[in-house]
Amino acid sequence: MGKPYAVPAVLMPVDLRCEYLVNPVGIDRREPRLSWTVVSEQPGQQQSAYRVTVASSTEALQDGATDLWDSGKVSSAETLHLPCPGLLLRGRQRCYWQVQVWDQDGEPAGRSEPAWFEMGLLEPGDWGQAQWIAAGQFAAAPRLRRAFVLRGPVASARLYLCGQGVCEASLNGRPVSDQVLGPTLSYFARRMFYDTFEVTPLLREGENALGVWLAPGWFGDPATWAEMHLPASLHAFPYPPHALRALLAVRYADGSEEEIGTDGQWKAMDGPLTPVRSHWKYCFGFSGEIYDGTRETPGWDSPGFDDREWTSVNSVSTPTAELNARPIEPNRVRQMTTPVTRERLDPGMSQTELLELLNRCAQYNGGSTFAPEVWFFAEWQRQYRASLERCGGRFLGGWVYDLGRHVSGWVELRVTGRPGDWVCLFGLDCHRLQGGPQEVVRLRFAHRVVRYVPVLFFGGGVRPEVNDVRGLDLSSDVESVGRFACSDAALSEVAAVTQRTVEAHLLSGMFMDSWQERFGTFVPGEAAVWGWGLGALCGKLATDFRDQQRPDGWAGMYGAPISLDYPMLKESLAHLPWLAYLFYGDQEILRENYPSIRRYTELVLPRHDLTGRTWQPPEPGRAEPGYGDHGRPTARWYDPHTGDLFETMAMIGYLRTVERIARVLGENADVERYRLVQRGLIEKCNRVDFLDREAGLYGGGDQGCHALALILDLAPPGVRDQVAGELLRDLVETRQGHLNTGFNGTVALLQALIQLDRPDVAHRLIAHETPPSLWSMLRHPQTPERLTIMPEFWTGGMIPHPGLSTIGFWFYRGLGGLSPEPEHPGFRRFTVRPQIPPGLTWAEVEYQSLRGRIAVRWERDDDRLILKVTVPANTQARIHLPGGEARLLEPASSMPSTRITAGETVFTVPGGCYAFSARAPRAMP
Repeated sequence: MGKPYAVPAVLMPVDLRCEYLVNPVGIDRREPRLSWTVVSEQPGQQQSAYRVTVASSTEALQDGATDLWDSGKVSSAETLHLPCPGLLLRGRQRCYWQVQVWDQDGEPAGRSEPAWFEMGLLEPGDWGQAQWIAAGQFAAAPRLRRAFVLRGPVASARLYLCGQGVCEASLNGRPVSDQVLGPTLSYFARRMFYDTFEVTPLLREGENALGVWLAPGWFGDPATWAEMHLPASLHAFPYPPHALRALLAVRYADGSEEEIGTDGQWKAMDGPLTPVRSHWKYCFGFSGEIYDGTRETPGWDSPGFDDREWTSVNSVSTPTAELNARPIEPNRVRQMTTPVTRERLDPGMSQTELLELLNRCAQYNGGSTFAPEVWFFAEWQRQYRASLERCGGRFLGGWVYDLGRHVSGWVELRVTGRPGDWVCLFGLDCHRLQGGPQEVVRLRFAHRVVRYVPVLFFGGGVRPEVNDVRGLDLSSDVESVGRFACSDAALSEVAAVTQRTVEAHLLSGMFMDSWQERFGTFVPGEAAVWGWGLGALCGKLATDFRDQQRPDGWAGMYGAPISLDYPMLKESLAHLPWLAYLFYGDQEILRENYPSIRRYTELVLPRHDLTGRTWQPPEPGRAEPGYGDHGRPTARWYDPHTGDLFETMAMIGYLRTVERIARVLGENADVERYRLVQRGLIEKCNRVDFLDREAGLYGGGDQGCHALALILDLAPPGVRDQVAGELLRDLVETRQGHLNTGFNGTVALLQALIQLDRPDVAHRLIAHETPPSLWSMLRHPQTPERLTIMPEFWTGGMIPHPGLSTIGFWFYRGLGGLSPEPEHPGFRRFTVRPQIPPGLTWAEVEYQSLRGRIAVRWERDDDRLILKVTVPANTQARIHLPGGEARLLEPASSMPSTRITAGETVFTVPGGCYAFSARAPRAMP
């Protein structure tokens, strides 16, 4: 986290971005938007104007010859998502750009270093002669290659590649990139994404070879075809289907160009790997990759390889309506860890003992109870037995490695053994050794979430030697933008685990579900955007939802690898764009998605019977009626009473978000209509069968329903205080500091406690020693060690699961007090109102917004509170401190706007570093 630049004395533009990305290669937005951050060591500096220049070379920028576009001097303080109207772009064009800014006094200030962006393929004709091709009928994970000759020195080269479903590409025997598990996932029938690789250093004059290794992935699962309404042409593909389209565009040193595309000159051969058989539900638990190194063909992706026995490829019809450039960060290896312990396995172990070991490790890795009475226990046992029988030979012993934490990605071993010996990982993935020194053993086209790694050896001689073991975390290469720490080790640990859990689920352009259900079920909530830079991903996910939506507005349960199977997930159609607007100031995402939001809203509203119990979706299916506050400790699934009430309240929250979006876009008629519908739903929530007005109880006292009623302001006049009191009484007295909420109710509960200014109660709920609490979840009942990643449910369930990682927002909004303001989105102006529980002596948060670094640190010293705040240049903060005696300590020369209201002092300050003093708040009774 943090930017590698020094803060200058003058106002200076830094961190230049195009469509959220730094120097992107291969974008196909025809009017790309540009952003930057301004920094200065002078307090209070503001940008009064800017000038953006775009040129075809850095030399042209330096000389002032802006041969492509010049904004001229524009009087504006804005720095985010600025278009370049009139900039005409062509496919593959590289543009260099620079920003000049003027300070608050109108004086010329700093000029940025040059940045650049490069266009992808904008027109169908930009693909030249490149066709969609596929390997032969029986190829499970085929390798495709193309030999070619370059006639001279190469000045530049780009590879445009879409290998569906999962692919690896190499040039002259070397990987084209450090990306993994590409391409980006999508709703394939409507849209696929290609990658753009800079490959100039990999090419040479004379003979060359391009190789691509394919596996089916989600694209190859027959179950997806019906769910996704894939085109009829795809059904004619041989199973498992693969599809490849690639274009290598070469520019020679003499200025001439040449293209090598996918066509009939490519050759194919079945590779030595049998991939995961299915990417449908539970696939990662019940099947694995099988690699036979004795079938390896060294040099297959290098020049000079004899491919005469390879077969010709087939030209296939287009499997998607659109082929677009990848708009987000790719997957990469993000972290590496090594084992903390290992346990030797005796070669005398029986098959029964091995099965028990594998089941126990799977239980520890996944957190589910794999008991014989559970339906999928038999599936695990069947797969284990199949793997052991496949390996054959004698069991030579093995190891169980403890990586010390859960790793979401790959376990990579370097093994030295005899040709034909087998290495079996987890009882699922089988690797037959070639026999070379330090042979790499790992997955290729799938990933797992593991901590305990059972490694079994089978063969006819001595046990192979393991030279190295590493756990490799894979995720989207998004920027880490948040940091939290405090004086309570339990809170700090929960915050860190929450952030790691979010990272573990960001993969291939989706926010994945559990370790078994690895499809895009969840969407990034506020907790995710505090920790990770997800601006580009928000836009991509919103596109997925639009692509999946039918013309009548309905978003089906499955559009694998997308699964919007609960109503509140479908409501992300509105919540996700609003989140991007609030945190990133992206108004374009609201405009792009509002027609889709409106269609869905108009479809579901007539289903809300205000006289009945709850609403029914247009097409009920598995899970479609919703589960209320799914995942509560005492009732995981749907509760007929509180579930109906919770769903109705959640719909009010959805309509509140749609109303906000309509207001920003000037859709005033929609604003009034959605307000009217909300009034009817509020009346429904306040009916006698849902609300006991005398007792102040919603749903008999359900915590989630009470929390939603408070944050949405649903209680009738005179009842709100009683509803709040009953919620606190249930939390503090009845349940002795324990919560009874699920995935969504826990978020609402913490939001309500912020609203009620009760950080003491929130602190206790999270850090309670006994369950249910967030901290106690890390001592999971199915694992022997403390968890380093969040499980699904309070008392069991799969690991990792994103559901309860959503509480991470509280560390920033509650203890840090940071809040973006909807009237000034993207942190143009923001609020700092930290909440100080009596159990903490200090806390600090950092957030790297698109406008600059925000930092808040408070310390309690007896009855005094010291608050330090860093406000980025060109922004403004409203800082709230308790009591009417707060004062500014630093800088002494500053004269901030100050007002005293409602028992607090509010300072309004521009960019700079500040220190304040106030009386520490007293503990609540």
